[in-house]
Amino acid sequence: MRVLVIGAAGLLGSNLCFQWEEEGLDVVGSYHSHPISFPRKTSVSLDIANSMEVFRVIKNISPDVIVHCAALANVDACEQNPNEAMRINSEGTTYIAQAAENNRAMLVYISTDSVFDGYTGLYREEDKPDPRNVYAKSKLQGERAVQHCCSDFLIIRTALYGWNAQDKQSLSEWILDRLNLDEEIPAFSDIFFTPILVNDLADLLKRALQKEIRGTLHLGSRDVCSKLDFAKELCALFGGNEKLISPCNIRDIPLIAPRPSNLSLNTLKASQDLDCAMPSVQEGLRHWKSLWDNGYAERLRSCVADPTVSIV
Repeated sequence: MRVLVIGAAGLLGSNLCFQWEEEGLDVVGSYHSHPISFPRKTSVSLDIANSMEVFRVIKNISPDVIVHCAALANVDACEQNPNEAMRINSEGTTYIAQAAENNRAMLVYISTDSVFDGYTGLYREEDKPDPRNVYAKSKLQGERAVQHCCSDFLIIRTALYGWNAQDKQSLSEWILDRLNLDEEIPAFSDIFFTPILVNDLADLLKRALQKEIRGTLHLGSRDVCSKLDFAKELCALFGGNEKLISPCNIRDIPLIAPRPSNLSLNTLKASQDLDCAMPSVQEGLRHWKSLWDNGYAERLRSCVADPTVSIV
């Protein structure tokens, strides 16, 4: 089985390529602005907003499975540039979905918990989406494109953290960095989610492919936590100073895009379909720390290429 991971330089894409390659899968990654290659295979350049390029690259690679995790994911940037958000997250996904169908490839589309309004939480797969910001609207449009264009697909809604290959930070990395610098960590007590480590998600995605799961699936932690609780768990795990964590409310922070308050996902269907328990928040964070202790993050970051070097 050949897998094409679109967005291989991002948080999820880089970890998928690196981990699955170590596990012996035939994986090819694509990048756009940030060149990256992996120990056993280089990656290809791909602008998902260029339809002809999408069709050409996917035809040349001829994958059995495409995992599409490329996106404009900066929520405030999307709010300020709605046309660009739709161009990449909606139109780009449409091209990928069409190319997947043309090449008889199964498409895994990585969506977001943000497609919901955040009023109730513990959203099930069959609950009606009601996005509240441009980023979420563009991702939901991507979901609809996949459903419309593809006969063989899996849509994953999730909320991720983990070690980045690039010089940027996921939520967990940002918290740990401030702990190490002995700086205050503002953490929302009124924002709730079901976060999952990218490496745990990689395991679950592989399991879903092996079991030939299709449709829509929510993958996240089996327990719900606030951003404040998440910061405290991480702090305790790393032996940090909990006094640095400062509880705050989302309404007190001047953000450009609205943020829903409770985007927690109900993962019962995933547990049943995959025949395994979802990891708890604490289990995920312990796994994240063990990866650092074992040198995983350093090996992952070594995959980022010198920007002056061309990777074909």
